Amino acid sequence: MIAEGLELREIVPLVEGEDGGGSGRMGRLKPPVTLKDVLARVKAFLKIETAAYVGSLDLPVERVATACGAADSFLDEAVAAGCHCMVTGESRFHTCLEAEAREVGLIMPGHFASERFAVEYLAEELTGTFRDVEVWAAREERDPVRLG
Repeated sequence: MIAEGLELREIVPLVEGEDGGGSGRMGRLKPPVTLKDVLARVKAFLKIETAAYVGSLDLPVERVATACGAADSFLDEAVAAGCHCMVTGESRFHTCLEAEAREVGLIMPGHFASERFAVEYLAEELTGTFRDVEVWAAREERDPVRLG
């Protein structure tokens, strides 16, 4: 969903699965944009005001990898696939250093933000499918991480 929300094209799994599904996604932006533009798209799609990032905001980006939550372990696969940027919920410090050294943009909107939208979407889909059941995402759930 993040790949689609960023308007990526030619979306395929980042890591192929045995069943054909795989983990993460990657795709292309046409025309290519800057890391600053991808960062703005991430914030708009996830409806958040801030997101951490690594890399020069002027970095040209055409190929983007996405993986929700704490999926920084996919950085090697993203680099091997020729991605210029990876979007994941959160990342370890040393992965950030590695991304910087490899000149790959890394956008980290937060673990919660990278997954919450999918919970809300699933609740809507279930309500639409099972009309006699009301389903909603937890109303009190929030990101436990605060910015000061």
